[in-house]
Amino acid sequence: MTSLIDPLISFVSAHAEFAYLTVFLAALLEAVPIVGSVIPGSTIIFALSALVPGGELRLEWVLAAAITGALLGDGSAFWIGHREQREILNAWPLSNYPRVVAQSEAFFNRWGTLGVPSALRAADQSLRADHGRRARDAAGNVLCRQHSGDFAMGTCPCPARSVYDVGVA
Repeated sequence: MTSLIDPLISFVSAHAEFAYLTVFLAALLEAVPIVGSVIPGSTIIFALSALVPGGELRLEWVLAAAITGALLGDGSAFWIGHREQREILNAWPLSNYPRVVAQSEAFFNRWGTLGVPSALRAADQSLRADHGRRARDAAGNVLCRQHSGDFAMGTCPCPARSVYDVGVA
């Protein structure tokens, strides 16, 4: 995935006028069900945020774009879920996993709203390791523009061999 993010980051670094739109779209699309599982929005936003200290981007506009995108994405997803309710469970891809849907319903029938934090924690922990690694690699590639792509591979000739060395993480 890093190989797909690097060209985007390089393009946005060269054309800052598209950076805020990219941050907005990353936050928006990450909130869309199914699409959000494929689009590494947090990774993109984190990598582009590495451009703020260098002055290429302004922090307040990055925050505004990310917050607006997230609010619109989450609000739209909630509205569609509220409006469609049971029809969503019968649509692809959930229709392929009736046992998972039944287990999820049983879990929430048993625990109610108390189950939301534990369900979110379980999903977050399963995704965190992969997304965190990709975010660090993408940020390192932004910081080491001369050797883009080499940072994630561990072959960057710069003295800072990890984002921990350059103070990003």
